[in-house]
This record gives sequence, structure tokens and C-alpha cells, in this order.
Amino acid sequence: MDWKGTTGESGMSDVAQDTGEGRRITGLLDNLAAFAHVLAAGSPIADVFHDLAERVTHLLGVRGCGVSLLQAGRLTFVNAHNEDLVHLERIQEETQVGPCVSAARSGEYVIVENLTAHTDTWPDYVARAVPSGINAIASLPIRGGGEVLGTLTVYGSGRHEWLHEELEVARVFADLAAGYLLGASKLDQQRRLAEQLQEALDSRIVIEQAKGMIAASRNVSIDEAFKILRKHANDHHAGLHVTAEAVVNLGLRP
Repeated sequence: MDWKGTTGESGMSDVAQDTGEGRRITGLLDNLAAFAHVLAAGSPIADVFHDLAERVTHLLGVRGCGVSLLQAGRLTFVNAHNEDLVHLERIQEETQVGPCVSAARSGEYVIVENLTAHTDTWPDYVARAVPSGINAIASLPIRGGGEVLGTLTVYGSGRHEWLHEELEVARVFADLAAGYLLGASKLDQQRRLAEQLQEALDSRIVIEQAKGMIAASRNVSIDEAFKILRKHANDHHAGLHVTAEAVVNLGLRP
């Protein structure tokens, strides 16, 4: 899976942009600039990590991306790119076992090229992940202030040898996420993280309610309902959380 991107106003020369490498670098710079604007806008944490997951997924051309944060020693799921990954991230949250949990506890990258080779390590997780089409995982710790704040995890379909360049793209976004989480001073860092995590959890509940309401009204699956919700938010340049609240509280039906 070649990491990619779209061309844009990054200031690269026309010659560089004509090459595959130039287009990839341009796409990365454009996405980093756009993500920086999201951070600077003071967006809700749920929208920040939704945007991050979308950009990493697109740039790397992978199955999806998920984000979890540590609270009181437990890894808590915050956001994932699609419904299959939501399910897998929740399994790890409930059992506190899996590649994301291992990355959070060790503070090291957990790189899995063939998930079926790790049945002994995470038997329950592998048994659920492989049938859903997930066979390669790269989980990176989100580090800041000398500690692990959570994980950014990239999921691939099929066996995959993760390239250094792919991991570097994910790391850059993980570092930006860490800076966002540590925006407060050291004195109130824990308070801010606790509040932000609660905000993310509350947002997740609203999003789940909205997906259920859309699925019922449209007679579609939960996964399809999430795609409809996400598309409406993107098409109207609105946050995912704001759109979900409109569905639940204002009668919006995308």
C-alpha cells in the first residue's frame, strides 16, 4: 500500500510535483497544514481525532485508523475510521488485551505484518479481527510530556510489511495529536485530559445514537448509517459530533 495524497498548494516546484514522490510529499504537506488548522480552530476532541483518522487512512491507503487514550491506566477507545474498527477498538477497551494495549503499556511501536501469527499473544482479538479482514496492524504510542497518552493504530487488509515511510507519516500525526492533548500547562494537564476524554466519550454516545436513528429511518446497517452520517458532515463542512447532535436532538435525517 503506497502512501499517497492529493496535490495542492504546498509550494513545491512543478518538476517535483510531476513525480510520484513529489505528489506524495505535496499530499502530506497539504494534509498536515489542513490538520494544523483543525487543531488551531479549537475543535472538539472527537472532531480532531475523526479528522486525524480520515487523513491517515487516506494518506496511507489503508483499511482504517483508530485512536485510543489512556485514563487511569486503562486504554479507552475514542475514534475509529469505520464500524469494523470501532468493534475491534471496543474489544481492546473491554478486555485490555491487544496490540493497542501492548503499545500503550510498553510505549513502543507494535508492528504486526501477519496477525494470524499472533494467535498465542492475543487469541480473542485475532479470532475477531481476521474474519473482519484485518491482518496487519501498526500501533504507535501517542507520547507527550514524557509519558504515553494513548495510541494511534493503523489497520491493513491482508499481510503487509510496514514501510518506514508509512510509520513516519503516522508518527507525525501522532505527535501533533500529543501536542494538542498537552496544550494546557503541566499543572492542569490531568484535569484537561480527563475532561477531554469525557467529552469524547459523551460524543461517542451521541454518534452511536445518531447511527441507530439513521439506520432505523433508512432501513440500512449501522455501518452504512455511519457512512451516511460522515458524508453529510463532510459535505456540509460540519463536525461529526455537531451533525450527530442535529440528528438526535433536531430531527435531522441525512
